[in-house]
Amino acid sequence: MRRRDGESGQTLVEFGIICSALFLFVFIIIDCGRMFFQFTAVSAAARYGARWGSVVGGSCLDVPISTSSLGNDWCNNWGNSYVGGTDSFWNVYGNYPLQGASACPTGYDSSFTGYYTVSGNVSSTTTTILGAVAERFDTSNTSGSQGSSSPLLVGGLTPGFDLSHTYVCIQLNGATDSDGTWTVKAGDSVAVFVYAPAQATDSLDPVAHVNLVASSQYQVE
Repeated sequence: MRRRDGESGQTLVEFGIICSALFLFVFIIIDCGRMFFQFTAVSAAARYGARWGSVVGGSCLDVPISTSSLGNDWCNNWGNSYVGGTDSFWNVYGNYPLQGASACPTGYDSSFTGYYTVSGNVSSTTTTILGAVAERFDTSNTSGSQGSSSPLLVGGLTPGFDLSHTYVCIQLNGATDSDGTWTVKAGDSVAVFVYAPAQATDSLDPVAHVNLVASSQYQVE
């Protein structure tokens, strides 16, 4: 029995609708996987930055030993001939809260002025909390174009980061600020917030525009 042309055309239309929905569903699954990867990276960066600051800005400052004898210890990253040095760790750009004593926002706020921008702070040597966070995104590329963290395609099929739109907020809890000079003691805590935009592969994806945020807090040792 021969099928009529109308039935054949209907089959093609139905197939096209089903394939479109299937492809969209596949892209959503891919994007969810990419964003989970990105959120894991953002969380790891916040955790590492807070931990690094709590150690290097705490017990490392109490050990006036030449860095040459510290090997690969985190204290070696403070960059002074003596770990205690002449610079106050918590009053160096990249370590102190740009927003002063105010709290960091729990979500990305474009009107907030207390963010550090990760772009331009990617370095092969960690000397600040900001530098420690930047290294978590890319430990090999120090000259990414326009803040691109690596050869990964930002907004493409691979989960890269646009570091020019990746921000860090540092919050000191229990510390005192006198005319812009911070005094931090053991028992105070440092919290690091990292904000990064997640870019989907498909603009029709309902999760195409998501601002990732992760935070971590450690007690200064």
